[in-house]
Amino acid sequence: PLLTAPFRLSRRDLLVRTELRLADHLTGDAQLRALCAACAVSGVLAAVNVLDLSYDRISEDGMADFASALASGALPSCTRLDLCNNQIGDKGLEAFASACAGGAMASASYINLACNGIGDKGVKAFAAALAMGGLADCKKLILMGNSIGDMGLTALAEALAGGALASLEEICTGGEMYEGHPALTAACRARGVRLFQE
Repeated sequence: PLLTAPFRLSRRDLLVRTELRLADHLTGDAQLRALCAACAVSGVLAAVNVLDLSYDRISEDGMADFASALASGALPSCTRLDLCNNQIGDKGLEAFASACAGGAMASASYINLACNGIGDKGVKAFAAALAMGGLADCKKLILMGNSIGDMGLTALAEALAGGALASLEEICTGGEMYEGHPALTAACRARGVRLFQE
């Protein structure tokens, strides 16, 4: 399926391509599932280090399928993942968190989850996965444009204070706490992490 629209990859691309930019190219979960199925074949897209799936109409269920593919070893070289402006929600983030806790996206240095209908429940699960060592190489994490309140930001602050995201340099949160979240601010300051709360 990756040889035809909307992917239009060559057979060589499947093995050696390092960037896959599909922003606003997919029409939702069905095409994402085709991508996941292709990744299940040994070596397919294993060289990809940049994956852009922003604005691709991905739902909670689609994200759960994507997370399952990641947990099964898909995209082992990916260092940059952009999922902004989809609708993965709490359920989708929980699935992604579970995959990350199991070692998926271990090389990722940049994760963009902005504007995805994520709330406190999803961020709490995500923070728990981070506390278990998930995404230890991540340098920049973007969560702005979601509905994250005190409970989610507190969970994130506690994870950071406990040493989660060991390589983190910058985090963008946003959400309901526009005046700034004291615990998260303190955790970031103690670690020397740049914090943007928009």
